[in-house]
Amino acid sequence: MLTIFSACGKISLTLAIHRNGEEKAMTNLNETKLAEVVEAAKLAVAGNKRWTNAITNAATLLTSGNPYLHCTGHSLLMLSESGEIYEANGTCQCTAFSKGQPCKHRAAYKLMVRYNETAH
Repeated sequence: MLTIFSACGKISLTLAIHRNGEEKAMTNLNETKLAEVVEAAKLAVAGNKRWTNAITNAATLLTSGNPYLHCTGHSLLMLSESGEIYEANGTCQCTAFSKGQPCKHRAAYKLMVRYNETAH
């Protein structure tokens, strides 16, 4: 297990070797704690369907065994289903953000910040 300490907090990564010999990193998040953070975030945006969807998709992104999640201290780098690596904080490089819409990448960053704030 690799534990990363940064301004985003502590993120633990475990490498699992799959049958094909490929390494896959998985975050070790407390699912109960993350569910509480997700629920609080959804309550904060109640009535905004796009942000609610972005939060739901962000939670999936964080818990789906994403092989690349890295907190730089001021942003979260993550691999998306498209194969692109996005760096998100208040901005993102994805299509949704470029169209002025909420995106799961920014939502994932915000969820991780709030997740780590609740640890203290």
